[in-house]
Amino acid sequence: MSLLTLDKHLQETTVELCDQCHLSYPSFSSPLLAEAGKYLVQHADNETPLDHEIPYLSEALRGARAELEGCRLELRKTRDVVHKLEERQRCLQDMTERLRGMVEFSIRRLPPEVLSRVFVIAQQERDESWSSCQVPLTLGQVCSQWRAITHSDPRLWSYIQVNFRVDDDKLAAHKILEWTKLCLKKSLPKPIQIDFTTPDPDDCEGEDGECCYQGELHWPVLAEFLSNCDKWEAADLILWPCDRIIFPHPMPMLESLFIDVQTTAMTFWNPPTRTESLSAPRLSYLRLGGLECKVLKQVDLNTLTRLTMEDYHTDTLFHILKHSSNLREVEVMGERNELLHYQHEYGSPVTSQLQTLKTAFSYSMGDFFHPCLLPEHVFTPCHGVHGERWIQTGKYPNSPIHLTFFTSLN
Repeated sequence: MSLLTLDKHLQETTVELCDQCHLSYPSFSSPLLAEAGKYLVQHADNETPLDHEIPYLSEALRGARAELEGCRLELRKTRDVVHKLEERQRCLQDMTERLRGMVEFSIRRLPPEVLSRVFVIAQQERDESWSSCQVPLTLGQVCSQWRAITHSDPRLWSYIQVNFRVDDDKLAAHKILEWTKLCLKKSLPKPIQIDFTTPDPDDCEGEDGECCYQGELHWPVLAEFLSNCDKWEAADLILWPCDRIIFPHPMPMLESLFIDVQTTAMTFWNPPTRTESLSAPRLSYLRLGGLECKVLKQVDLNTLTRLTMEDYHTDTLFHILKHSSNLREVEVMGERNELLHYQHEYGSPVTSQLQTLKTAFSYSMGDFFHPCLLPEHVFTPCHGVHGERWIQTGKYPNSPIHLTFFTSLN
């Protein structure tokens, strides 16, 4: 502190602590301290005082020490008061927020049916990084009312997303299974949409070349979904070739079915023999990748209107064309897998009525239209090269055309 500042503060003999009762500290300040302040302004710190000045300065030192201790005591009292005021401020702030939420208009005062609608929108428009379980679980932590709504509205549980990862173990698989069962229970009676993903086999090879993911880990969850296929509205399944796809019930609410088998390898299981295929009266869109025909033989495809296939089996395509009389739009792409030992089932040509046919295939696999008999006067392919794929597209907007596919691919 500068000498001028020191003198200024010492001239102000007291500090007022309360502007109402005019309580001040110190209640009485010795004039000796003010005189000592003037003395310090006039003399340097390293200057030796005269003998007759020492008693005067010693008395000023004792007075300064006594008042310093008094200042420290008053500061401790003041800090205690400030701390109590700050604590009370925090309590009042919390009380204000809670009372405002109860008295003033807020989202929590909306009727339960409106809140349910808001929650459903939040579920549908959630960030892609959020899993399907995070929305109801997060909303249920806000208050008891929201928790009751989230657990009672089946729409919040009707979209079930399951994503198995390479590093999942038996414990993780068991938790996923329990979560799946909970969602299936709480989604009743609403139809469900499922998104079931397994790891890419190419990502599952360890350093020694062995698979580091146990394929059977996801089987119980897949079996749980299949046992509830009568509740499906939409299903997107990314599977392994060893996964058994057996539908035990008709699917009255199913509108779209996406199945992608991550390799086109042959499988060695067979679905149960049925005299009639399972009905799916609302199924309109089918998207397949690497799926064998025996899976689709279980399902009635008569209502199908749109088909997309990638890395497809020829016999699967023929089966769909033969049993889907309402099919109007077909898109096939990727590599064609010829399963010649299945082709004896189609001794006669398979005729289909389409309005749009689009193919995108690897040129090394040959022309997709080689096994097809196409009416020349109505079909004019549009050829073009896109990267390493050869594109052919035919559109017939006015009326269906007849395409005949032969099973002889030589």
